Parts: sequence; structure tokens; C-alpha cells
Amino acid sequence: RALPAYEEPPVLPGGSFFLLYIRVGLWHTEKQNMYLSDQLSLFSSEVFAVRSIKRYTAGLCLLALLISCLSLIGCEPKAGPPPYRTLEVTYAGVKDYGSVAAENKDSFTYRFYEGEIEYLFTLENAVTDPATGAPYALQNKLRHGARYHILVKGDRVIELDEITPESDTPVTGPISATPGVKTVKNLLATALLPVGRTLYIYGGGWNWQDDGASAEARSIGVAASWVEFFDRQTMHFNYRAKDPAVSYYPYGKWNEYFYAGLDCSGYVGWMLYNVIHTEDGRPGYVMGANKMAKTFADYGWGTRTREPLRAGDGQLRPGDIVSKPGHVWVCLGVCDDGSAVFAHSSPTESYLGRGGGGVQLSALGESTDCEAYKLADRYMKTYYPEWSSRYPVALKSFEEYGNFEGNDILGRFTWDTSGNGLLTDPEGFRELSAAQVLKRLFGEAN
Repeated sequence: RALPAYEEPPVLPGGSFFLLYIRVGLWHTEKQNMYLSDQLSLFSSEVFAVRSIKRYTAGLCLLALLISCLSLIGCEPKAGPPPYRTLEVTYAGVKDYGSVAAENKDSFTYRFYEGEIEYLFTLENAVTDPATGAPYALQNKLRHGARYHILVKGDRVIELDEITPESDTPVTGPISATPGVKTVKNLLATALLPVGRTLYIYGGGWNWQDDGASAEARSIGVAASWVEFFDRQTMHFNYRAKDPAVSYYPYGKWNEYFYAGLDCSGYVGWMLYNVIHTEDGRPGYVMGANKMAKTFADYGWGTRTREPLRAGDGQLRPGDIVSKPGHVWVCLGVCDDGSAVFAHSSPTESYLGRGGGGVQLSALGESTDCEAYKLADRYMKTYYPEWSSRYPVALKSFEEYGNFEGNDILGRFTWDTSGNGLLTDPEGFRELSAAQVLKRLFGEAN
């Protein structure tokens, strides 16, 4: 607001508007009353504004002082939620592997590396498999040495995805099979796919928590992790080293290396999955070896018998699945001398006497002179030379592999191929000898 030109009053020290009000009243004459009226009106507005600013400033100062005092006596603002982090890391296994046991698996600590930096995290256990609803979905993705993108909340991994190597290619071999084709021929061809390049891992084909099929056993084709693990080993491989800290055997009753190979029931469960399904991730068929023959009969796929097997007794047929105490195997065919060629995953000894083995052709007979042994030996050496450089062909007896005593659920399962069961046999493979089956599957038949 503009004032008329007039002699300015003296400047007062300290800027006090109250003192200014008194001094102005004494300094001016009565002739200046109208001028003072206007001036004091202006001063009154400015005094109100300045007082408001001072009060606001004083409030801020008091708040700052209060916060400072609280800080000095140890009171801090309440912490917010833990921060989220995304990392690209390499998995290095469970901390204290070999000494931790399955009953404590919900609180395991997992080791990851980013360059030289080691991270120790827990994993969210409640993440479930979308196909089965089973927990521990994150744990079932873990592979030693694999790279992952992980999402971490605090010190807990809540999301985890493997970084697929650019060089990853489908696994191929001397045999081909067609997923989802439910015939005896395709069953036998599928059974041969992992032969000679998949080592025996106790719990292999089972999931991490050891109560069902792993992702590999619910996938189409031979898992790259099986072949990669086989390629990294030699005839020194021992599936059950005595030192739990370095053994592939699950001494703690949970499967750290479930992805690296197959045990006998994991192998048969994977075979059936690939015959029945055409896509990954459906519920699987891995179960205890002892109950497989009975379970498949209960499904209505065929019949089970408990009569002991004997050489030349005419019971075995190509495709039969046999549950003996603690083991399960698949018959590929019977020879003219009564011996039989079969496929299984077993920790047979290497030439150095190490229990390693894996998915292989073996012979059921009385000696290495039997036809089945000669057939198995020739096909393993011809088509799987790296395997054969580590392991001889295993010879088993009918008394050991055809004995069903001691457990009512054991026995030999044979397929109903009439059209009422799971499989059919349009190519007539059930009537072929072992030699004929192998020739046709390996493309040697005229």
C-alpha cells in the first residue's frame, strides 16, 4: 500500500513493531493524525503476518528439538518393511550339507554367489508347484552351479528363475521315441532313451522333498542335467561316498541332487510319463519301487502275478514291469536260451569297483555265456562306448530278480494290449524275442 510522501520516522533498532508504535505516537504532531491512521493500519497488517510466520517457525523449531531429544534418548522411528533386492547369482548348495536333516528343511540356509561375494538366504517354502500344488517349488528349481535371477525380501528368497544357457540344446541319441504314443513299441523305445548317459542317483527322479516326481521326471525327453552330470564324472564316481559332506547320497533323507540322475523308480516313472503325456509339468508316476507293479494293475492297465520267475518259463514278455524287493526293472525281451535282456537304473560297479552305474541294459541269466549277456554287451559297447569304458554289463540271476517273497505287493506286471488297458501293440512287439526287439529299436532290422 503506497503512502503519501512524508519525512520518514527514525529507524528503530531490533525491528520491534510494538516499540515502533509508541515512538511514532510520540514523534508525530496532531496535524499528522490522518497520516498516522493510514500508517498504523498498514503496520497492523504487517505485524499480524510477521507474528504468524514467527509462530510457524517456532513450531518447526520445537518439532526439530523434540526429534533431537528422542534421538538422544535412544528412541527411533519404527522400521518399515524389509527392502526388496534382485540379484543374479550362482547356486552353491545348502549350508552345512551332510549334517542337516530333512526334519529341519523348512529352515535350511542356501548358499549363493555373485562373483566372490557369498550370500546366505532362506527360501520361501510356501511357493507351490502349479501342477501338483506341492510346496517347496523354489527348492525344486535349484541345481548346483546353475545361474539364477532371484528376488529377495530381507534375507529370504521369494522368487527364483534359472537363467537358461544360450547353448542349451535338446538331448538326442541313437534311439527315437514319440511322446504320448501309447504302444508297446514306443514304451520300449522310450525306455532306451536315457540308457548309457544317466547315472544312478538315490532319489533321482524324485522331488527335492522326496515325496513325488521331480520336474525332470515330469518332463518330455532326456533331461540335460542328467547328461551334463554324466559327462562330468568318470569311473571313480560313487553314488554313496562315505563322507556325507561330499556324497551324492541323501544321508539327511532329502534329495539335494535329485536332478542329476535317476534311481530305479524315478526311471520307470519318467518312462511312463513320456509314453502317456506330450507336455511338461503334469502329475507324475514316480512312487516306491515295491508297489509299482501292483499300482499299475490297480490302474486297470494290465494284470499282476506273483509267481517266481524262472529261466525259460515263458512268463516274461517285452514291456513287463517287475517289482522285486527294493528294485523295479523293465523287460526288453526273452532270448531263445531263456535268458532275458532288461533295462533299469542300478548302482552297478565300475571297472574300479565303485558303485555308480545308472540306466543301462543288463542280462538276466546264469552266466556271461547266455545270449542276453552277449546282446546287452554288444549294444552297450556299440551305441554307448563312453559308458562301456566305465562299466561292464551287469549279470543278474532269476533267483535274485524274479523273487517276490516277503511282500504281498511285489510281482510282475504285464500289459493288457487288447484295447481295454493303457497300451496297444499294433506292431506285435510282445511276440518278439530280445534280439528282434533290439534290432528293430536300433534300426538294424532289414
